[in-house]
Amino acid sequence: MEFHFVPYHPVSQRIKKKIHEVQGEFEETYGAIKIDWDYFEQSSRAGHAYIALILDNQEIVGFSGFLINRNAHHELMEADNVVIFVDKNKRGITSLKLIKFANQKLKELGVHQVNYVLKDERIGKLLSRQGFKPEFTTWSYKYE
Repeated sequence: MEFHFVPYHPVSQRIKKKIHEVQGEFEETYGAIKIDWDYFEQSSRAGHAYIALILDNQEIVGFSGFLINRNAHHELMEADNVVIFVDKNKRGITSLKLIKFANQKLKELGVHQVNYVLKDERIGKLLSRQGFKPEFTTWSYKYE
């Protein structure tokens, strides 16, 4: 297996295809999805959207996407994870390697902090093994 860290836009079509292939499983974690592909494309071209990929025989078997922004309150660069997915038959140690790989690449880009907002605590357990810890509570309100 190979790990790659690239801007989103050069691999956007491959990511769209993968999400379509695993949409049912994907929506179990993220709920019904309506992805703003143009936003990710524009963010990537501006240098703010990156994706860590796991390839097995050139086939995408996992990915973790990030939006990088400046935190004006603390004068630092933050990366917010917007998606993480690994094929069921590749999870476990491969997921852990993906998190570790992405963290290293984000640090090389000058990121000071990486944030994940999770719906699934299984991912939280993997993150804790890499030194992550809960820092804030997220409260949400949906307009109807």
